Amino acid sequence: MTAVTAVSDFSKGTLPIVTGDCAGDEVVQDYYIDVTTGQLTLNAMFDIGVLPAGHTISDAILIPDDLDSGSPAITLSVGIMDGTPGDATSDRTVGAEIFSASTAAQGATPTRASLKTAFIILPTDSHRSIGVKVAAAPTTAAAGRIRLRVWMHQSAYPQQF
Repeated sequence: MTAVTAVSDFSKGTLPIVTGDCAGDEVVQDYYIDVTTGQLTLNAMFDIGVLPAGHTISDAILIPDDLDSGSPAITLSVGIMDGTPGDATSDRTVGAEIFSASTAAQGATPTRASLKTAFIILPTDSHRSIGVKVAAAPTTAAAGRIRLRVWMHQSAYPQQF
């Protein structure tokens, strides 16, 4: 476990997040965070957004800039983080439920979630962070923006289909 490299304004609570107001209401949230070349190191973690309490993911698209200007090597994993959203001081971990070692940041290629685990994340009674982890370091890091578009909906907690 390591400390979070950077926290987005969504996770800090300074930018709004959308929520569905009843079971089945689907909402879409665009999360983003700007990263520097110095932040793009192996195992760096970014708290990019929030999966609201009672919500589960319907779909997701990872839309990063080209973050590796050398012979592309960077991969990103995206998943649920442990700990409190916005906490950049505690040691935390990032799962790979949504994307595992995605090559999307090697050429700014939008990628849609295709892992089964992305679609069976159970809702909980508290907000959780969605994190991005640098699973493989870039050859030549390039500053840019990591974007994540998430479709989510209220779910009949704790029921899973």
